[in-house]
Amino acid sequence: MNKSFLALMVAVLMLSVPAHALDLGVVTGFNGSSAPSGKFYHPLPMDMELVFGFSAQLPAQKYNNNTGSQADFDILLGVNSDMPLVGNVDMYFVMDDEDGTVRTGKNEGSDLMVTKFAVTKRWMYPLNDRVNLGFQATLGEVLLDGSKQVNVLTEISPVLGATISF
Repeated sequence: MNKSFLALMVAVLMLSVPAHALDLGVVTGFNGSSAPSGKFYHPLPMDMELVFGFSAQLPAQKYNNNTGSQADFDILLGVNSDMPLVGNVDMYFVMDDEDGTVRTGKNEGSDLMVTKFAVTKRWMYPLNDRVNLGFQATLGEVLLDGSKQVNVLTEISPVLGATISF
């Protein structure tokens, strides 16, 4: 009895939800920055979105001392939320593998290092129901790589946004 009731509930739920498994918002810039250039947005509860991104570069040549001969990759992870005074912003950490170089000292053996915390705001204007065009401004960033540096309004760049349903 319980198994048939559970099967009936699953069938009703399957018929009442959208057919796609994942609905992502995507925003990418035109400038090809060294940080992850594309950001993916996935809805979370409480009017927030998970922000994540990644980028990878393969080395053009191998060096003699094996420095810089690995693939370089970056990962971006954070949230998009409403903040007082500035409105809806992205707050995220960027993790880097130090440009694929061989690490020594306290970072030896670590694959990823958190290099910065950034806050960005974007203004998007719809071109059609799935594609947006706009601008993104980096309101501030704190470099966490040991340089003890805070940058304010470092970049304003054009961006292209889209909605992808899988």
